[in-house]
Amino acid sequence: QRVAEVPFLLYMLRTVALCDLCRWEEAVSDCRKALSIDPKDETAQYTLHIATGILRAKCFKFEAAVGCFSKAIRIRPVSSEARIHRAIALARAARAAGAGAGGAQS
Repeated sequence: QRVAEVPFLLYMLRTVALCDLCRWEEAVSDCRKALSIDPKDETAQYTLHIATGILRAKCFKFEAAVGCFSKAIRIRPVSSEARIHRAIALARAARAAGAGAGGAQS
């Protein structure tokens, strides 16, 4: 027997649920699976950039996070969610750079 392919919508619904649960790694994985089925879906692309950006920020990779959120903004220019996440990542990057510079002077 051949196993039926998992439909795009199922992956996207699960991605949204995983994002709501802050299970970012799993959300990225499912979102990538959805994009392998429909690479042009803008909602999946947007969600992937948001979830990946959040993962990058959690790993203190703020510049990479800003890049992810900027890609999300290009897909949805009026998205306040992406803009807020990018602003937070920029602020955290500036604070980390300031702490690094301050530590070097001490």
